[in-house]
Amino acid sequence: YFVGRSIDQGTIKYLNAKVSKSEIVFNEIDIDWTQPVVLVEGVFDAIKSVANTIPILGSTFAQSSFLYKQLMRMQSDVIISLDPDLKSKALKIAKSLAQAGCQVRVCFTKEGIDMGDSSKEENKKMLSNAKIFTPYYHLTHKINSIRSGSII
Repeated sequence: YFVGRSIDQGTIKYLNAKVSKSEIVFNEIDIDWTQPVVLVEGVFDAIKSVANTIPILGSTFAQSSFLYKQLMRMQSDVIISLDPDLKSKALKIAKSLAQAGCQVRVCFTKEGIDMGDSSKEENKKMLSNAKIFTPYYHLTHKINSIRSGSII
């Protein structure tokens, strides 16, 4: 599998292989399923992350994907770190993997920064502080994201 990205304002921003991304695990050859697996959004995030990181190549993660099935089969510990503007999607993925029996933790970079913008050392520190995903954690996020309409 390969991904190409334009560095100018051309008509094509990304160029992906013809095979569906749901049929592969990007960089699978370097993954140790018995160690915690880190899921990030894109390839540049994975490059700046710790070892054992897999980019999901977007912000969606289908239960029918090979990666999901492999994580479920191996009962891998998973750390999910999508971009901070995708917290709801990250928590949906976390919930799905936790229900499948995986031990799941979540963490996010500061607003306006993604892992690709940070150093490997900063990302390593952030990942070491990942919070265990629980239904309570998910509910708290939902409650905190409700806009009351009040102006304070």
